[in-house]
Amino acid sequence: MKNFILLLFFHSYCFSNSITPSVLMFHEWDLNDCKSRAQKSLSFDKRSIHFLLAGQFIASNKNVTSYCFNTVDSKCSPINQPLLKKIEGKMKDCLQVLPEQTEINISFHLNDSKGSNSVWRNSIIFDPQLKYEQVSYQEFLINPILNALDSVNNKEIRISLQGEMGATIFTHPSSYEKLINTLKIRYPLYKFGISTNYNKLTGGAKNIDFKAVQKMINALDFLGFSAYSPFNPYDLGNAFEKYTNNFISRMNKLSLSIPDSTELLFSEIGLGGGNWLNNGNTQGENIEQVSGAPYAGIYVEKGNNNPWINEELKYFRRRYYLYLNSYLNSKNSKISRAFVWNAASWDIHGIYPGSENFKDHLLAKKLGEIK
Repeated sequence: MKNFILLLFFHSYCFSNSITPSVLMFHEWDLNDCKSRAQKSLSFDKRSIHFLLAGQFIASNKNVTSYCFNTVDSKCSPINQPLLKKIEGKMKDCLQVLPEQTEINISFHLNDSKGSNSVWRNSIIFDPQLKYEQVSYQEFLINPILNALDSVNNKEIRISLQGEMGATIFTHPSSYEKLINTLKIRYPLYKFGISTNYNKLTGGAKNIDFKAVQKMINALDFLGFSAYSPFNPYDLGNAFEKYTNNFISRMNKLSLSIPDSTELLFSEIGLGGGNWLNNGNTQGENIEQVSGAPYAGIYVEKGNNNPWINEELKYFRRRYYLYLNSYLNSKNSKISRAFVWNAASWDIHGIYPGSENFKDHLLAKKLGEIK
């Protein structure tokens, strides 16, 4: 009966803005598998795809000193031209599987090379155009992907120059503004933006020039933010509007305004099925715990350590995405797109290796069918 009601609910709406699966790449072996993951994403939805490419950094006192990339030998290798050409070539090969009508979205992350003793990327500081040990962030991550995109004819392409890294944009807004304006001239058909954390916008940046930040915001085509705030599980109809209004309110409290022409999107979204412990292993026991910590999930399934085996949580996750889809396409929505975090227990599509048992095939299939 629950499945029957759910199917009726799915087919009772007509949507245009889709919830977009993400192909996440943190290492060279992820890049090697990019094509098969992209094909898996397309099997659910050919309208839109989101790629996230992550590099690594080495920092001192939260200031980046150099970049590196996790290669197949499990080393964080220094950046050089052969490595950049390898990244470009592998991404170019991956993009060839996309139909021309597929909308392409791309984001970038930097993660600490130290692993468990890491500094959160939201608080690291670097100038995207300044060279650190002979290479800049732009040369490391952005340029190889732009070069790879030269091989496709897709009409709709969005590129977030960074993702959930607030300190860098609030410390070096003028550099980002200059980069954005340069890229918009060079690639007039692409849309360029940035993405922030949902509540710690500035990443702890100090001595912020808010006038320069506003100028940077004015140059954006879109502005994204992660959507992991706790929410009321009994008020899903208003949860996503509250996400949006809270983000705008936080911006306004910093005396920052978002132009009406700037597109807003959920750059990361999902339900992890964990709870307030957020230890990567403890699942939530009920919808109150899961909705209280959407950012908390299970990294590796062991036995019954899968929150979506719980019938109550499984159907709650389905309702969550139905209401999200409804919100994206409502007249009052300020959000145009939502990118699923397709890893571990957030992965409703089962795209990332090891997360297949966390997926909900019915949910993913129906979301792809809603038009």
